[in-house]
Amino acid sequence: MKIKHKRNKSKILIIFIFILFGLGLTLRTIKLSKQPFYDWDEGIYAQVGKEIIQNKNIKTTFNGTVWLNKPPLLHLITAFALKLSKTYEETNARLVITVFSFLVILLTYKLTLKLTNNKLLSLLSTALLLSSKTYIERSSILNTDIIIGLSWIGYVYFIDKFWIKTFFLVLGVWSKSLVGFFPLVYEIINFVHKNKKVTISKIRIFLATVFIQVGIASLWYFYAYLNFGDYFLKAHFYDQIFKRVIKPIESHFGNNLGLLYYPYLFWNDSKILTLLSVTSIVTILYNLIHKLKKIRFNFIKLFYNLNQLELLVVFYLPFLLLLTISKSKIYWYITFILPLLSITAVSILLKIKKKIIYWLIFITVFLFSLTSFLQQTIFYNHKVSTNERYVLAECVKEESAEKLAYLMKESERLNYRFLKENDLDTATTFIYGGSPSFVYYSNKKPDFYYEEKKFVKNYRNYPIVIIQKVDYLNLGIDTNDYELKCETNNQLDHKKWLVFVKK
Repeated sequence: MKIKHKRNKSKILIIFIFILFGLGLTLRTIKLSKQPFYDWDEGIYAQVGKEIIQNKNIKTTFNGTVWLNKPPLLHLITAFALKLSKTYEETNARLVITVFSFLVILLTYKLTLKLTNNKLLSLLSTALLLSSKTYIERSSILNTDIIIGLSWIGYVYFIDKFWIKTFFLVLGVWSKSLVGFFPLVYEIINFVHKNKKVTISKIRIFLATVFIQVGIASLWYFYAYLNFGDYFLKAHFYDQIFKRVIKPIESHFGNNLGLLYYPYLFWNDSKILTLLSVTSIVTILYNLIHKLKKIRFNFIKLFYNLNQLELLVVFYLPFLLLLTISKSKIYWYITFILPLLSITAVSILLKIKKKIIYWLIFITVFLFSLTSFLQQTIFYNHKVSTNERYVLAECVKEESAEKLAYLMKESERLNYRFLKENDLDTATTFIYGGSPSFVYYSNKKPDFYYEEKKFVKNYRNYPIVIIQKVDYLNLGIDTNDYELKCETNNQLDHKKWLVFVKK
């Protein structure tokens, strides 16, 4: 009876902590209710979702241009969320990601429990995950990274359930394309690990199941290629996947830190998570090397004798290395690896035999992580931030005319030339006009000009013209047929943006 009572108490405590986690994430998202969609990605996803509603089909476009950078799942979900309420568009769309994030937390707990059979360490892994600034931030804004995190951890947890793991594979692929296929690496190493005596029959069945999974997950690729042909191959596979690996496209140089970019990022994101995960990974690798020496470097024998935690590290370590050597450096790419790192991080505590040291480390790490989580969620104070583009969008959105000419400022025109000359752009780099959220909030179809000559030649054909004051004066723009609708506030007068509307 005492044992049963103790179990009920621990269950209630765990449920309470998860309610706290869910409440904290939800509150943070609600606190962003008055915050317009951020540039860049939020503005892009929101506008693509908005145009799905306008087009009344799953063809994804941005500002009327075919947009194939990513598969359509998040955009379809966003479209549904935007349709729910005109008043709470931002909150509805972001709460979808918050729900996905909470599911990641649940599966992080469940997978840790499956691998360690320890409820305390399972709870600690979720707390460590929520100590991450990047994870908390991505949990309350539109993005595909949280969905990929869910896809990966869901696949690993349900590895023995074909249709459930296939669902998670599709979830990942239809959200972020090829990176969604990465759990198949775990599928392969798990199959080899479990089958010391592999027969032709087993291999055939295995390949058939993987083929079915890949076929289902690839349905969007077939649809996109049949509808858009070679443009899809270039815009999606070459520009967004291959080119990102070999070049720092769109100036994603990673602050010139090179190979140190992601280690530096992890450390600044959550020192306690980085410290524990690095210690755990180093310990696991050290043990593997020690085992190898004992069996005279028989890698096959070693592979068959890996435990589940070691298998998990073998699964995601190659991805971490690929991320490190990739030329394009983007901070939020760490999001979908964080749950797996959090699970690995707690494994070091399994090595500690002295109870007093174990409990001291556990309580310190848990309280530190919980404090960090509460500061970033329940006690988080958000200050709404807007830029001049949002002010411009508010200025023109009530105008009846749909088209407008927008001359980009000089720094963006210089960046345009630099990216073009160095082949660091993609098919869609310049369709956003430096602010995707401007397109969303303006309710217009702007033409963004990066070349002065083209703008001067064509601007008179537009009912609305947006230009910076310095360019207005230098280019001698004739506005006799226009009236000044509004201008932005700027301490430097020549940097003000001017909006002209035809009389």
